[in-house]
Amino acid sequence: MACIQINKLNYSLPCGKALIADVNLSLERNFYSLLGDNGSGKSTLAKLLCGEISPGSGSIVCEQKLACLPQLTRTTDTACGQTVAQFLAIDKQLDALARISAGGSAVEDFELVNDNWLLAQQTQQQLKLAGLDIALEQSCRQLSGGEFTRLQLLKLLAAKPDFLVLDEPSNHLDSAGKAWLTQVLSQFNGGILLISHDRELLMLARQTLTLHRGKISLYGGNYRDYCRQHQAEQQGVERRLKNKNARLKALKNRRQASAEKAQKRRQNGQKNRQSGSQAKVLLDFKKNKAQAGTSGRLKQNARQQSALSQEISAAKAGQEQSLSFNIKLAQTQGQRQSLLTVENLKLPFTREKALSFTLAPGEKLHLCGANGSGKSTLLKLLCQQFTYPGELGAGIRMRARPVYFDQFFSQLALEQKQIVNLLGALNYFCPHLSRSQSRAILAAVGFRAELAEKKLAALSGGEMAKLSIAIISQLSDSDLILLDEPDNHLDIRSKDLFARALADFNGSFILVSHDTLFARQAGITREMSLL
Repeated sequence: MACIQINKLNYSLPCGKALIADVNLSLERNFYSLLGDNGSGKSTLAKLLCGEISPGSGSIVCEQKLACLPQLTRTTDTACGQTVAQFLAIDKQLDALARISAGGSAVEDFELVNDNWLLAQQTQQQLKLAGLDIALEQSCRQLSGGEFTRLQLLKLLAAKPDFLVLDEPSNHLDSAGKAWLTQVLSQFNGGILLISHDRELLMLARQTLTLHRGKISLYGGNYRDYCRQHQAEQQGVERRLKNKNARLKALKNRRQASAEKAQKRRQNGQKNRQSGSQAKVLLDFKKNKAQAGTSGRLKQNARQQSALSQEISAAKAGQEQSLSFNIKLAQTQGQRQSLLTVENLKLPFTREKALSFTLAPGEKLHLCGANGSGKSTLLKLLCQQFTYPGELGAGIRMRARPVYFDQFFSQLALEQKQIVNLLGALNYFCPHLSRSQSRAILAAVGFRAELAEKKLAALSGGEMAKLSIAIISQLSDSDLILLDEPDNHLDIRSKDLFARALADFNGSFILVSHDTLFARQAGITREMSLL
């Protein structure tokens, strides 16, 4: 029995690009993964399933209890002002328990508790199992991205849903958090739709869906099984294309040969007519017969070419091609003295000892550590985007012009700056670029033609990441780049290509990433861990 039934579903962007095109799909109580390039429409499909947006046409029928984890899990303004207990919606029960423990006897307090006398202990145990060393009265504002992601997942699971829609749940998670998530997914007995570029998580799925050019295809098995099936499919498409192209070339050669023969016959006929060796009536008869034959063959050849061209176009539609990602970072002019000196810096909200380190020109530092260890806070302090009572910045001596983009793309929340689309965002940060240069840079990260005018509000996490990378590539001559999990949301191919661009960069950067392979590919020269 299907948990979710999708019938003739369609959804298009305002520019007219179809993200979901006449999709029919039944999702049962099974574990599905959904693959696709950045911008292919995966997050859009998740929003459609969760009722956040409405389809252009078609329907989604879901009679099961659905729970959704969005792609960008930054704490909302509401959550920022809440405690952990308030976010989990258990604060009123805890307050009632406290009043009863103090000798209160109000009936409404006992009704609120509802015999759940160990609520605080049980919740604290759940937090501990999720690797969250936080207090129920702690503010959500103090949580890192990975910590808040885990807290959201706990809240979803507490509602006991029948079906989970998870949009890149491993983003921001450290190794312990990912291990916990793997265990949760493996033990969940309902349906799951997992949108992810994490190959380890994709191996857990029992069915694999792909979204390409608005169409969804179903493959049996996990990511490894899908790769085998997909490779065999693409090899078959390539063989068919090669065969059809060879046939088309033969038809064109035949047409050319036929045209050359006809030309030669016309030349011979003209010679015979001029010499008078044959009767004019006979020459006219031969001419008309030859023209009729040639015309018939040309028409037949043209029909065959047209049919074959259509078959080639159909075959090419089945040939999967990833969106381009070909970005290079602007090179620095180089410095001789150290770019950064940090002396006895104590990070807020953490148990980290005072930090002391220097960063030399050309050095590429990988900043490691568990969720909540202060990595993002350190980057914000370095670029003076974090304020805290006291003299936190006193131990920082910055001799470079830092460029910083955080893990939640806060700089791209440009509604206050009245910027709505990709071109506007790039021109805001890089006003020196001409319109044609801006379009070329956006095309290099996959936003070609009308996609360069796509609304920021409609961007997926992967597209936001690509826009950030495009902007950074034009500002990277500023001596020092601060990168807070820039690989989150990127599809597998784009991630590899961005790592290569970082490795080719001649300047310095500080990189926060939980993906050690990505860090190595990015050419890091030193690693520093926050405990």
